[in-house]
Amino acid sequence: MSLLQSANEPGDLLKKLFREANEIVYEDDQERLSDLVVNFSVTANSMRDWCIKYLNQESNKKTLVSTWDSIRCLKAAKDIANANKHFTITMYAPTVANVNKAVSSIIELRSNQDIAKELENAKNSEEKRNEMSIETPSYEINFTDGSSLSLYEFYSGCIREWLSYFDTNGIPRNPNLNSSLIYWHRSKWPNLA
Repeated sequence: MSLLQSANEPGDLLKKLFREANEIVYEDDQERLSDLVVNFSVTANSMRDWCIKYLNQESNKKTLVSTWDSIRCLKAAKDIANANKHFTITMYAPTVANVNKAVSSIIELRSNQDIAKELENAKNSEEKRNEMSIETPSYEINFTDGSSLSLYEFYSGCIREWLSYFDTNGIPRNPNLNSSLIYWHRSKWPNLA
């Protein structure tokens, strides 16, 4: 349980994770994006403890942590959160080597457009994709084994993994939460109370 009344169970923390992913999607300032990636990582990593406690799985914590650490996006969230919390990670060997600035191209769609048609046009035409694309600041997460995750792969992967974990383990959550929600402007979100 949080000291804030707005976060009392894992479902509340999951909504927070969605809000933070949504902010990442819409952020166009590199410095602010850095802050958001750290905040998202802390929340994604904290979800472990909240779920363990909620499911009364303290005796199984080591196995759960090992399982979560085998999922690259969740391990990246753990390493980013701990490196920013403690300055350096000394309690275990991190698998994230560094997180570097990058640039992503995204296709921005508006609610007044025929979205299905615009997506089909972009899918079928490189020229249309280029015309619709805008550059936005991003990050690339590089692992010690030489592999990497784009920022998109990182936050979308964390969202999908936690949604799946909640549903598989019967942890209550708002049914309106789905992975596509993070790409909607927040004013268009359904009621998530």
